[in-house]
Amino acid sequence: MSESIQLYSFVSFDRGSRVRWLANELGLSIEEHRLDARAGEHRGAEYRKINPTGLVPAIVQDGVTQFDSAAICLHLAETHRGAQLALFEGEPGRAEFLSWYFFAASTLDAATYPLMVYKMFQPDPAMLEASTQRLMPHLATLDRRMLGREWVCARFTIVDILLGHGLELQQRCDVNFAEYPALAAYHARLKARPAAAGLFAR
Repeated sequence: MSESIQLYSFVSFDRGSRVRWLANELGLSIEEHRLDARAGEHRGAEYRKINPTGLVPAIVQDGVTQFDSAAICLHLAETHRGAQLALFEGEPGRAEFLSWYFFAASTLDAATYPLMVYKMFQPDPAMLEASTQRLMPHLATLDRRMLGREWVCARFTIVDILLGHGLELQQRCDVNFAEYPALAAYHARLKARPAAAGLFAR
């Protein structure tokens, strides 16, 4: 398998940054393809051959296309098992890993997306505050999880990458982690990883 991937995204900090971070952890090189969202390039026939949903990110590796950042990250972790960035079938903690992974990819991501909409695309302070309040129970859950722990699972995994991206986006949407010190410390550890360097630049 090639140690290089072609990555299609919009900007430096979208869900494509999850793939960039993982690629850095794995030592993979990336050939960037930035799509022009305003021009609707992602809706064109050429890009839909790569990603039929017309969303980002998507990758091409060895002529094989894949879309959805969570699926991409899981696939890359599984095809680079030596890096130990997932808990694999038959390994203790696999079920717990999957639960937290899909919590990050679905539940937390779905709760975070409205913040981005009401902060960046359709500014609405009242809706932003309401969305933030709906997010808080999930942050409390994560804060409890991180008490006395370095990473969500037994070691650093793609769960932490997805959560790190989500937490950073929340902070950019004015979410304050002051009530959740264990979560705030976890977020700081994630941003300090060498493979994450530069990915969160504003």
